[in-house]
Amino acid sequence: MLFSLLAYLTSINFQRFRNFTLVQTTLLLGLFIFIAKLGLYWIASSMQEIILHRPYFWSIFTSMLIWPWFFLFMRYLRVRYKVS
Repeated sequence: MLFSLLAYLTSINFQRFRNFTLVQTTLLLGLFIFIAKLGLYWIASSMQEIILHRPYFWSIFTSMLIWPWFFLFMRYLRVRYKVS
């Protein structure tokens, strides 16, 4: 349900997100991943006792570091193979 909600929000605002700069999309990606991980933690902690550790959120920062490189690579492929 949580991922469906995030997918719905991104699909509604797709055209708006396309016009964002690379820095804005990176921050937005980090926000979406943070919401997803926090939601999953909240759901899991409601079922059983779970201790929240700091490394749990490190994947947010690594995703934010990888995203610009992935975005530029995908743009390169789009230009190279003339995909619109």
